[in-house]
Amino acid sequence: SIILPTYNRASFLNRSVGSVLLQTFTDFELIIIDDASSDTTKEVVEAFKDDRIRYFKNETNIERSASRNKGIGLSAGKYICFLDSDDAYRPNHLSSFYDFIVQNNEPKGLIYTGIQRNYNTGETETVLEYPESNEPVVEWILQKQLPAPSSVCIHQEILSRYTFNPQFSLNEDIELWVRIAASYPLYHISAFTLDFYIHGGNTKFVLHDQSTELIKVFKAICRNPICKNLISKKFKRSRLQALRSQRISSVVNSNESKNIVLLILVFILRYPFAYQNKHRLYVLLKNIPILKSV
Repeated sequence: SIILPTYNRASFLNRSVGSVLLQTFTDFELIIIDDASSDTTKEVVEAFKDDRIRYFKNETNIERSASRNKGIGLSAGKYICFLDSDDAYRPNHLSSFYDFIVQNNEPKGLIYTGIQRNYNTGETETVLEYPESNEPVVEWILQKQLPAPSSVCIHQEILSRYTFNPQFSLNEDIELWVRIAASYPLYHISAFTLDFYIHGGNTKFVLHDQSTELIKVFKAICRNPICKNLISKKFKRSRLQALRSQRISSVVNSNESKNIVLLILVFILRYPFAYQNKHRLYVLLKNIPILKSV
C-alpha cells in the first residue's frame, strides 16, 4: 500500500501519481488522502483511470500526520510505503523493496532506499546514509534527520502499533522513526529510487520558525519511555544546543528584537563556552533598547 497525503498541491500530482503508475512492480494500491483541498486536486486524481487508486477527501483539514494515519487504517497491504505529493518514485522503487523483502524473509523493520535531491537551480544531490555498526541508531536518525518519508517501507504490523503523532506539524516523521527504531531494526537498500524536489512550497520554507517546533518534538522524544534510555545525556545536550542556536539565528533574521535579547541571554547562561558566543553577545548588546540609540 502507498499512502499519499496532499493539500492544495494539484500542480504536483501528475508527477507524483504518475510515478506510482509507472512502477515495474504492479501489485499495489495507491491511497490518496486529500486533506480538504480547495484547488483541483479531486479533478486531477479522477483523470487517472486506474482501479488501483483509492481517493478519500477529508471534510476538514486535519494535517498530514492524521491524514497518513487515516491512510494506514484504510490500507490492505502487508507493507506500507509513503509518498509526499511533491516527490516522485523512480520506476524501480517498489520492486527494490519487494526484492529485499522476499530475499530477507519478510523482515519487520524500517526499510529505506537512497534519494536524489533536485534543486530549483538544476543541481542534484544523491543521499544514501546509514549508521555504522557501533553507532546508536536512534541518535543517528535524530542527527541525520533521515530517512525521508517517501523513501521508507514498513510492515503493517509495526504501523498498527506505532503511528504518526498528530500533535506535531514538523519532524513528525523522525519522531515516528525513532519510536520504531527503538524496537525494530533499520534496513537500507543501496539503490536511489526516489526523487525529492526542493522548492519554495516545502514545509521548511513555508514555516517561519522551524526550530521551536523541532525543540518541542526533540524534548517529547527524550521524555518518551520507549526512546529516552537510548539517547545519551551528551547527545541530548549537544542536539538541544544546536537547535537553540538555530532558533536564535531565525529570530535574528526576522528582527524580533524583544525575543533576541532573552534568547541570547538564556543561551549564553546555558552554554557559556559555546562557539560564536562573542558574536551572540554583540548581537544581544546591539538589541538592548537602552543601547540601541547609543
